[in-house]
Amino acid sequence: MSLTKQSCITLAAVFLLLTACTREIMVRSSDQQKSPERLVVYADGKKVFKNRVLPDDDVIIYQDGRGGEKAAVKVYAPLHPSFFRDSIVVERRLPGDAVVSDAD
Repeated sequence: MSLTKQSCITLAAVFLLLTACTREIMVRSSDQQKSPERLVVYADGKKVFKNRVLPDDDVIIYQDGRGGEKAAVKVYAPLHPSFFRDSIVVERRLPGDAVVSDAD
């Protein structure tokens, strides 16, 4: 069975389309998140993560072992049980707008 020129061109076009459509752009996780996520704790006790005020029951603050603090924030995912996301840097803001950060 010999392939004609038109059949070869059609086969090549189909092959190129299939390979081009299945390619995915891979982004490394370090490129997606250049700075660590921060939980801001104000002097009055209010906790803000990603511009969202969190209730005290959804935040656990713990010592990171290097003299700083990290936090675990409860995440609610639809159709899945809730879970805690950890390793979030805690940043405490004092009344004078001074920023105290325990980052790295």
